[in-house]
Amino acid sequence: FKNMISSVTLGGMYEMRNPPSFMNLAKIELRDAEYEVDAFLMNLLQYPSSAPFISKKLIQFHGISNPSPGYVERVAQAFVGGSFASGGVTFGDRKYGDLKAVAAAIALDPESTSPAVDEDPASGNIREPLLKVIHVMRSLSFERRPNVKFRYGLFENMSNKIGQMVFDPPDQFSFFSTDYAPPGVFAESGMVSPESELLSMNAVVGMTNGLFSMANFGLAYADGGFAPSFNRLPPVGDYSTSMGTLTYPYQASDATSVGSKIDELSTMLTAGRLSPENKQVLLDAHSFFNNKFGAVNADRVLLQLISATPEFHTSSTLRKTGSKRTITP
Repeated sequence: FKNMISSVTLGGMYEMRNPPSFMNLAKIELRDAEYEVDAFLMNLLQYPSSAPFISKKLIQFHGISNPSPGYVERVAQAFVGGSFASGGVTFGDRKYGDLKAVAAAIALDPESTSPAVDEDPASGNIREPLLKVIHVMRSLSFERRPNVKFRYGLFENMSNKIGQMVFDPPDQFSFFSTDYAPPGVFAESGMVSPESELLSMNAVVGMTNGLFSMANFGLAYADGGFAPSFNRLPPVGDYSTSMGTLTYPYQASDATSVGSKIDELSTMLTAGRLSPENKQVLLDAHSFFNNKFGAVNADRVLLQLISATPEFHTSSTLRKTGSKRTITP
């Protein structure tokens, strides 16, 4: 048993060596296999490119698809050093790969906390479909109906309806590639938008149908809703076939309170990023439906339309240019 180095050269440019072996083939023991696997994983983790690679992926999952090289470097330094200091507080225990330090570095970095960065059109990301559904349900206080049991499940066929469901990725590489770049401006500029890979026409329509259905029928199957089928299409406003309802009082108390209710919903569903132009669209729509179909229907339309705004589907600040949108190839 001898752990000898054996090097391989590829094309006269690249060289790699064989991994060290802890296995004595004459006397194989489970302990030695565990040592070898542990050494292999540690070698991968401490490889020079691992810290920036992992740091970038974690930043992307925290809402910034295209972090700057400086942002990635600062988080990678926290990963390697195992600590991060901000405001006189130090996070982490100075061990390599300390995730407490990494999480603090991501959340407290200037690119994450400065409002000025919101004006950068490359900042932010497209939000994942399932997170948007859960966001609406949590923000607007979804409550399960007492007679509905959890064994039935609250959702059905979500992978087909919106393109994503917990524990149901299409393969071992998760729901989307972290380096996916949609054709057009993103691909041409070298930027990525990983979550955009889920934006098939079926998923976009399914998300819209599901959120509109939730406003009209609660969490139900009716009109493309997310819940299992109860084989009955109720009238709008009838929640008897639903798994549960949104209990938060999103309705405007009178015509004069519509503006403040829009601001309130903007805070809850778009982090206050709803543009003045889109607020005016919501005001006009509420006024029209209120005059035509009554306040109850107008309030539902208000909720439906805010779930269709670009501010709800992204995490960045949007500015309308007034120019025509470029057709995606």
